[in-house]
Amino acid sequence: MVLDVFGLLLAVVGVVAAAGFVLWAVIGLVAAAEWVRDHLPIRARLDYERFHAEQSIRSIRRQAIHDMLEAERAARYAYDDPDIIEGTAVEVRR
Repeated sequence: MVLDVFGLLLAVVGVVAAAGFVLWAVIGLVAAAEWVRDHLPIRARLDYERFHAEQSIRSIRRQAIHDMLEAERAARYAYDDPDIIEGTAVEVRR
C-alpha cells in the first residue's frame, strides 16, 4: 500500500518535471527567436516589413476585385428578375 502511494507520487512528480522541462524549452525557443529577430540587420527587417505590406495591399486589392465582380454578377442576375423595377450596372476597371 505504501509502495503504491510512493510509486504514484513518483509518477506525478515525473509528469510535472517533464511538463516543466517542455515549458522551459518552449520559453527558451521563443526567447531565442526574439533575440534573432531583434539582432537582424535593420535592412533585412525593413525588407521583410515591405514584403509584408505589399502582400497585405495585394490581398486588399484581390478582395476588392472579388467584391466588384460579385456585385456585377448580382446585378446581372437581378436584371431579369421581374420583382426588381430598375436594374443597376457595375463597371469594373483596373
